[in-house]
Amino acid sequence: MKKRIFNSEVIFGAVAILVSVYFIVAGQAFPGATKNGVPGSGYFPTIAAGGVILFSVLLIIQGVRKPTSYFKLDKAQIQNLIQMVEVLAALAAFLVLWRFIPFLPAALLYVFALTRILKQPLKYSIIYTVVVVLVLYLIFSVGFKVRLNIN
Repeated sequence: MKKRIFNSEVIFGAVAILVSVYFIVAGQAFPGATKNGVPGSGYFPTIAAGGVILFSVLLIIQGVRKPTSYFKLDKAQIQNLIQMVEVLAALAAFLVLWRFIPFLPAALLYVFALTRILKQPLKYSIIYTVVVVLVLYLIFSVGFKVRLNIN
């Protein structure tokens, strides 16, 4: 099979790097640390975007080495594409909901929707939802002392 450089892994990796660079640049507008040395609001976007860049580079390397062809989608790939669109729609709904309802209910709905999209059994969906939101709350509220809108 002919080796093609521009396959989906390479294209998605390049787009993810561009988006990450945007978030790093936008995050520079926020302070990196507070006066008492606690990480500021610019710290997390930079760290997260740096991790995305690292994994995107690995994805590009993997995509360049793998021989692929264009437009040959089997049923599993189409289902994965639909699942990715559902995850992005759930993220968009979370970002909209977060403006109107407190963080904890919005996060609970988002994580529960993700577990259902990823076809987890209902009993595990509930457990995953509670554990993930609790861990997020403890990390940001207790660990980083970020005031979350929970009322």
